[in-house]
Amino acid sequence: MSDSNLYTEILKFEAMNDTQLANLKSNYVEMIIDGMDMKTMEALVYDMLIESYELYSEDDMKDEIVDSYGEEILEDLMS
Repeated sequence: MSDSNLYTEILKFEAMNDTQLANLKSNYVEMIIDGMDMKTMEALVYDMLIESYELYSEDDMKDEIVDSYGEEILEDLMS
């Protein structure tokens, strides 16, 4: 059976339930992470954090830093 036919056969199965889909996603993410070196992981985390803070206002960003690390760290980061 060719890869194309195998994929078609897999698609014919009944749809996954929520637990099965969550498990598939988790297994896939673990496989991706296992294939990454540390530099690639760092770049991915950096990009994800930058994207998550993209919509923060100045006040939101300052509040986030103070809540997580305190006033002193905020002052250090701003200098």
